[in-house]
Amino acid sequence: MEIPEIENMKFREICNELERLTAENSNCPAFSVAFLSNVTMEPVFPFIKYFLCRERFAPAIVETGFDNILQEVSKSESNIYHEDVKLIVLNVKLEAFSEILSREFMSAGPGSIESEEGRLLDYIETVIEEIRKRSAVPVALHNFEIPVFTAGGVYDSLDAGSRLNSVRKLNFRLMEKIEKTEGVYIVDADRVQSHIGYDDYFDSRYWHIGRSPYTNRAAEKLSHEYLKILRALYGKTKKCLVLDCDNTLWGGVIGEDGMGGIAVGHTYPGSAFRDFQYAVKELYDRGIMLALCSKNNPADVMQVLEEHPDMVLRKEHFVAFSINWDNKTDGLKEIARELNIGPDSMVFLDDSDFEVSMVKNVLPQVVALKMPDDPSLYRDMLLSCGYFDSLVITEEDRNRSGMYFAETKRKSAAGVADSIMDYFESLEMEIEIRFADEYSIPRISQLTQRTNQFNLTTRRYSETDIRNLSRSENADVLSLRLKDKFGDSGIVGAAILRYEGDLCEIDTFLLSCRVIGRGAEDVLLSELFYIEDAGRCLKMKGVYAPTEKNGQTLEFYPSRGFELIEDTENRKVFCRDIVARERKIPEYFKKVTVNDSVVFEK
Repeated sequence: MEIPEIENMKFREICNELERLTAENSNCPAFSVAFLSNVTMEPVFPFIKYFLCRERFAPAIVETGFDNILQEVSKSESNIYHEDVKLIVLNVKLEAFSEILSREFMSAGPGSIESEEGRLLDYIETVIEEIRKRSAVPVALHNFEIPVFTAGGVYDSLDAGSRLNSVRKLNFRLMEKIEKTEGVYIVDADRVQSHIGYDDYFDSRYWHIGRSPYTNRAAEKLSHEYLKILRALYGKTKKCLVLDCDNTLWGGVIGEDGMGGIAVGHTYPGSAFRDFQYAVKELYDRGIMLALCSKNNPADVMQVLEEHPDMVLRKEHFVAFSINWDNKTDGLKEIARELNIGPDSMVFLDDSDFEVSMVKNVLPQVVALKMPDDPSLYRDMLLSCGYFDSLVITEEDRNRSGMYFAETKRKSAAGVADSIMDYFESLEMEIEIRFADEYSIPRISQLTQRTNQFNLTTRRYSETDIRNLSRSENADVLSLRLKDKFGDSGIVGAAILRYEGDLCEIDTFLLSCRVIGRGAEDVLLSELFYIEDAGRCLKMKGVYAPTEKNGQTLEFYPSRGFELIEDTENRKVFCRDIVARERKIPEYFKKVTVNDSVVFEK
């Protein structure tokens, strides 16, 4: 049964639907969100639970009582440190924290204001430090809403020291304060207030009755901000945006109106479509793959992409095309196969209710969104949907489309090679394996969150987790970088080793779908035996935890000398002796480097 979009529902309908979904999701993974706040947060709870149900979790809320933040975080036995808690929301609302900063600003001297601002930031820092002593769970920290009504009136905008501008500076100082704090992410409450407007955000009556500041709409939008963070943390973000053409990428129907008759340009309505294309290109520039799936004559579409003077998006921005008169569900499946990604990695945009409904029913893994009736809303809809939000943008992200174009050249080269070995030889592949460092940690974390197909355990790790593992005396974290004559694929593989006595366990072993089948996995596994700490062990253990997508890795360990020692429904455990080691690197590789030392070169 399809879960309704929350925007079209009344609060009572959401609560009723949540009751059904909670029962339906009872066997899904448990996911608790803990709230620490000096104001009443109950209005938010139904919305975040509803969003978590949509992501197929069994949601729960951990409440900590009103305005006892520091006491709660200082207790090791607090429920916020329960293993099911996956996110801690921290909201220190300015109006409930300081009379000077919120109500007595005009009468307070600069020294008092500065002292109070320091007390506020130190308090938040102390709370986070106490959390970090006891937990590595991600923290979603509210910033401060810019005041809408101030005693200074118009003058507040002109005075750098006014309450208005002081809060703006506070937000900047807050960002600086937590910038280098691992696992803390800003929830931009001020931007939410700006988006929906103060009157729809702040509930003055309930604020005075029960220190409950948020309207239902504000609660929904804040919950959506938490969801964006959660999606990014737990591998739920999307990789590919698939677009329809007519009345989506441009206004009008190219087959009927011709290139001169479609709307895309500098005046309305064409300006709305051009602005939308700029938003799409911004996603492209940060690593989101673009594809077209449209019922058109291919030649007509290509003519627009290549020749129309006002198009922002050109043919080279798209990594895949399905332009024909077939069902769009078939086109989306073909795009997924071509890019070697799952349908659940795609978002599909179309102006047709019929097409969107068909995709939702036939291919529900794809997020299918109907474009608004007014094209001037296209841009905002795309940038606010949250499906592509990321907590970090890596070098690999920015270069992703170029990497896929390089892959197209590889496929062309494969077509003219006499054999697969000749083809691999011609690629002149080089591999770099190294311990995790500040450069690679964000990418390794990202790989654990996004990689599904060649991922033997599918364990998800945040940057904080990876950093802590890399520093541990009982673990090693390694990355694998692959490049060839067509280009640098970046960091495409990772492994995590854990040590206990004379046993080395492969906690995580994964490879990006873009490079599966080239033998990089054998090079990485071979080199794990030579890691210094692993070399002191007698046995190496590997785990395969089956998922819907990683079936291709079932035989990985047994086909490489590991013996099955445990077999249950949820996992298979393999083990092999590593006393007698042998470096096995396929001969077609040009060079293999481990921590700057060349271990193989032709």
